[in-house]
Amino acid sequence: MARAGNLLFSLALTLLALLFLSNPSRAAGMDDDTSRHLSASERRTELSRLYDELKGARSETEGRRIENLIWQAWMVGPTAEISQMMQEALTARRVADYDKATAILDDVIARAPDYAEAWNQRATLRFLEGDLDGSLEDIDRVMELEPKHFAALSGRGLILLHQGRTRLAHKALREAVAINPWLKERALLPATPDGDAPADEEEEDAAGGRDI
Repeated sequence: MARAGNLLFSLALTLLALLFLSNPSRAAGMDDDTSRHLSASERRTELSRLYDELKGARSETEGRRIENLIWQAWMVGPTAEISQMMQEALTARRVADYDKATAILDDVIARAPDYAEAWNQRATLRFLEGDLDGSLEDIDRVMELEPKHFAALSGRGLILLHQGRTRLAHKALREAVAINPWLKERALLPATPDGDAPADEEEEDAAGGRDI
């Protein structure tokens, strides 16, 4: 019975990761004008304004609207060609052609290594293919490039939950909710920090000594 429960929990986390680590329903098809692109400074300015608006949103409806705008900004590449390639990668992933999607994203990362969303989308693919450590490595890079990427933070939390590293997972999810108070994954958090599982040596060793 316990094994069946663990399997259901793992399946639920997989579905959540699909919905929120990459958020294809919001990221794809929301802005079909792939000719749009943003320079690094333009992206910083636009996202800074949107993050402030998100934190000040007074309702979930308003929060979702701003969150969608942030996803649109994330998905716009530094060039029109990169924007087009991102849409092609998402299309390939939607039909489960993971090899093609990965090849496209590898190419995007080679051409635009400072474009955070390419790393985030590859993190999703790595998760889907069972490469959890590789996914976490890509998420680390996302956070270096875009420290307020709440979706990558929530993805980190979901993966850590999948691995049974509850305390670190809750830490990542709280950081994500601090940026986006309307994040749906907030429902996965205990009511108070006291509800976290105690840290143990095995979990710390699994984290490689890093404060993920």
